[in-house]
Amino acid sequence: MGTGGGERVLRLLSQLTDGTRPHLIATEAWEPNVPVARKNLAAVGVEVVEYDADAGDALPFDDDSLDLIMCRHETLDAAEVARTLAPGGVILSQQVDGRDAQELRDWFGGEQQYLDIRLNTEREAVVRAGLAVDVAEEWAGFMGFADLEALMTYMALVPWDVPGFQIDDHLETLQELDRSGPLRITQRRYRLYGHKPY
Repeated sequence: MGTGGGERVLRLLSQLTDGTRPHLIATEAWEPNVPVARKNLAAVGVEVVEYDADAGDALPFDDDSLDLIMCRHETLDAAEVARTLAPGGVILSQQVDGRDAQELRDWFGGEQQYLDIRLNTEREAVVRAGLAVDVAEEWAGFMGFADLEALMTYMALVPWDVPGFQIDDHLETLQELDRSGPLRITQRRYRLYGHKPY
C-alpha cells in the first residue's frame, strides 16, 4: 500500500536471491504516481491498482486472502486490513507522523493537515479491528538542506506540507532563512507491526 512509483518494491524484489517470486499487488492513492508505478512494476509482473482509503475505498481483495500487507506512508484503514488479512497474516506499517516538518509551518504558516496520524491513534484502530500489535515505535530525526533552492525543490515535491505555498508570499522569511545558514526540519516517523490472530 502506498507504492509511490514502485521503487521500494523493485528494491525488495532485487534482494530476493533464492529464485522465489511472491505474488504481489501494489496499491497507490496519489493519482500522479499510478502511471509511474504501473510502468516501473510491469516488467516484474506486479499489478498496480488505485486504492484511496481517505475516499472510503474498500481494499480490492477478498476476505482472509492476504498473508502480508506492507503500508508505507499511505492511509491505513485498520478495518479493511483486518478484513483482508488471512488468520496469521501480518501488517507492517511505517508512517509519517502528523507532526512531521513542523518547522515549515512555523516559517510559512498553515495548519497541520494530518494531526490524527499518530502512533497511538493507529495502534488503537488496529486493536479495535481485532489485530494484535507486535511492534509500535516512534522515531524523530533531522533533514538538512544546504540552501533555499534545495528547500524549495523539496517543498515542490511535497505540496501537502504547506498547502498553497507561494514563494512570492514569503520573500522576507525566505531571505531571513537564507541568512541563517543550513536549514533543518524535524522528521517524525513511526512503525507498527501486527498480525491477525488465528
